[in-house]
Amino acid sequence: MKQLIINADDYGLCKTVNQSVRNLFHNGLLTSASLMSPAPAAHEGVELALHDSKMKLGLHLTFTSEWPNYKWRSLSYSKELEVEGFLPRRVQNCNEKSIIKHEICQQYNFMFNRGIIPNHLDDHMFALNSHYDIIVPFCFEKKLKIRFPKKNSLKGMTEDNMNIIRENIAMYHLPCIDYLKKYPIHFTEDTSYEKFKIIFLDFLKRLDHGVTEIYMHPADLTLELKNICHSRACLKRYYEYRLLQDEDLAKTLEQENINLIGWENIS
Repeated sequence: MKQLIINADDYGLCKTVNQSVRNLFHNGLLTSASLMSPAPAAHEGVELALHDSKMKLGLHLTFTSEWPNYKWRSLSYSKELEVEGFLPRRVQNCNEKSIIKHEICQQYNFMFNRGIIPNHLDDHMFALNSHYDIIVPFCFEKKLKIRFPKKNSLKGMTEDNMNIIRENIAMYHLPCIDYLKKYPIHFTEDTSYEKFKIIFLDFLKRLDHGVTEIYMHPADLTLELKNICHSRACLKRYYEYRLLQDEDLAKTLEQENINLIGWENIS
């Protein structure tokens, strides 16, 4: 059996992303989203989800702020985690585990204290790779499922690192997925929507049996988004937003006997 979670990372980034994700839960094929608690529109994102039973949220653990003109701080306001008053472009090395743990708790509590219990934890910009020894036990403590694949490799991670993290996850008996996938396309400003759709649908036809998550960053194309992201990133997010409402995607899922599920179905 082929089962598929389609997750929207970066929920809470801005109002455009929040409204786009909400629309896709109602009018598209999105089955999951994960909140960036430190991001500027996270509070609005939580409020939307609190009053909408179709929206299922995980925690998108965030230790970076990578857009040059759109920044945010850590929720713990920790100088050890920040550069020039904001979270950095890449995950910083921090040897103080208590500081990392405190920030993770702050991001979790941002949701929990506002009435939302995350249904899983995933990471922004490979935070798990740097802090797995803190994140995995935290997931066990909070009874959180964790986004990490049992079977496939991930770009930027060695097989040794993958196995160490898998061993930690297994030791704590955390529910996770079989495969974590990113569709194989190199975006340029000349990439057409039709080309993107063909590549994505072909990618779906080659999914393995088991539980796969495909993570995306869907958003409508607005002036707000254009002011945050560079043009290629805007185009990519917009194409994902269109695709998740495209009838051809629904038809391909049906033809390939791929069942859409959410993290609430993982045990």
